[in-house]
Amino acid sequence: MFKFMNLSLPALSMLRHAVYFLALALTAGAVRAAPVQEDAPGYSFVLEEAVWRPQVESETRVTPQETSSLSADSADQIQSAPEFDRQPIDSTSNFDFGAMDRDNNPGTGIGSDFFGLDDNFDDGLLIKTDDVALKIGGYVKADFIQDFNPIRSTDSFDVTTIEIGAEPRTNTRYHARQTRLNFDTRWKSPCGPIRVFVEGDFFFNQSVDGLQGQLGTNRFRLRHAYGRCGNWTAGQTWTTFSDQAAAPSTLDFEGQVASINTRRGLIQWRQNIANSHWSIRLALEDPFANIVAPDGVTGDTRTETPDAVIAIRYNGPIMRFQIAGVGRELGFQPTGSPVLSDQAWGVNFTQVTKVSRRTKFYSEILWGDGIGSFRGLPDVVPTGPDSVTIVGFVGWMVGATHEWNSQLSSNFTYAEARIPFDPGFAADELNNVTYMAVNLIYQPFDRYQAGIEYLYGQRENNDGASGLANRVQVAFTYFLP
Repeated sequence: MFKFMNLSLPALSMLRHAVYFLALALTAGAVRAAPVQEDAPGYSFVLEEAVWRPQVESETRVTPQETSSLSADSADQIQSAPEFDRQPIDSTSNFDFGAMDRDNNPGTGIGSDFFGLDDNFDDGLLIKTDDVALKIGGYVKADFIQDFNPIRSTDSFDVTTIEIGAEPRTNTRYHARQTRLNFDTRWKSPCGPIRVFVEGDFFFNQSVDGLQGQLGTNRFRLRHAYGRCGNWTAGQTWTTFSDQAAAPSTLDFEGQVASINTRRGLIQWRQNIANSHWSIRLALEDPFANIVAPDGVTGDTRTETPDAVIAIRYNGPIMRFQIAGVGRELGFQPTGSPVLSDQAWGVNFTQVTKVSRRTKFYSEILWGDGIGSFRGLPDVVPTGPDSVTIVGFVGWMVGATHEWNSQLSSNFTYAEARIPFDPGFAADELNNVTYMAVNLIYQPFDRYQAGIEYLYGQRENNDGASGLANRVQVAFTYFLP
């Protein structure tokens, strides 16, 4: 009989369902909850005609109330967005998603922000009326890649695709698939400022029939589509299990191997706790799972309950850290049989510390069972002709960003990830991977950046066979106003 081989975790199941019912209770009782008052000033979003019309007709007029809420380094701009996190566009961003946590992220302003939104909502490509404002954003990014070893992923540096035992070869690849377009709309409501954000890029498929970059891989795809009002967020965006503030600023699209760079459909509630430096997030998220059945066993993956996620964050003047946990249920239904399910879990710790005015240090530790799908890996794999096991995962990353001067900055990142060995695993299945990136970014003027990056990766299988990859990537990025 087809069966799961790992131990059941009833406590995790209880926790997951407790979070589920708590979220339902909060939804019923707090629909008109006050807006989140997060870690930094700039929460008010004034849309009255007395403010908007003068802004449209002449120059921006700052009221005394708005002036008192400005941060020291942006006192000359209206902070018209509600309390937002910086919205990273992918896993290599420096900052957290959106602008709804305009908190004192110690990493803000150090090094290059390739993929974050400009949270200045008072200039650029703006369309304003008395009641609503729309900003069009994004960028064009051109990547020029040279590989010196066999790797199947030619558009991003996915080290799990390093080819072991392949004949030596090199590869050249030029593309602009990371180019992005987004629409950021905001208006006032009884529950506080509302933000609706939609974004897409052209990384629809990493591969079509094994052919990277051929016709079909440049299709437009949805990345973010969510709305936020007060404490609540609903739609598709970064999973609550991640904190993009600790993501390295690499030219490479893939990012380091211990990161969580997944976007999920979700409903999320957030609130400050203890004092202005602490906050909590609870979410129910799309329970995507990747289950590999034994040969000869047919059936379908079943996701009967949502993933339950909790994240607790501290955001101080020089350090930010977050610990997040996920409880999930993985299910599989063999053809003609009832659904088989078991519990999975994961913990993710991230931190970013401002070491000096021009240097920040960041790190991440990720571990759990059945969280491979957060990294594009299986959650469950076969261990025999009629059995499977939930796959463990352990990963860690360290990195630093340093500004050499007002125009030059560098980022260094090193990460490893390991899948704990099980005697039932196939010899040629992945055991561990290594990822390293170092770059130099030049920004001679606003809204233009050029950079060069060296990437190194290694893959080792369960039988000890290994392969490596070396890559050089040059990128030119043109940001919309």
